[in-house]
Amino acid sequence: MILSTRLGRIRGVLHDLDVVLVAERGESLTVSGSILVAPGWIGPIVLGYRGFLERLRFALDPGCGPDEAWFFFSSAG
Repeated sequence: MILSTRLGRIRGVLHDLDVVLVAERGESLTVSGSILVAPGWIGPIVLGYRGFLERLRFALDPGCGPDEAWFFFSSAG
């Protein structure tokens, strides 16, 4: 597939796979996601809303210091 990005058009292959979010407290969560593998991509790693993040409920808490940040998550449905 071809994806149009701010860095131009990039060609890649779309894969469906399970992503496991490992919990420090509570239960870990497995989410099915659509992942684009694009060997020519020179930009940063991107988490897309459609195909992955839309399947989660999540919140970020940066905390007061570098060791106090939290990422909260659960299934969306």
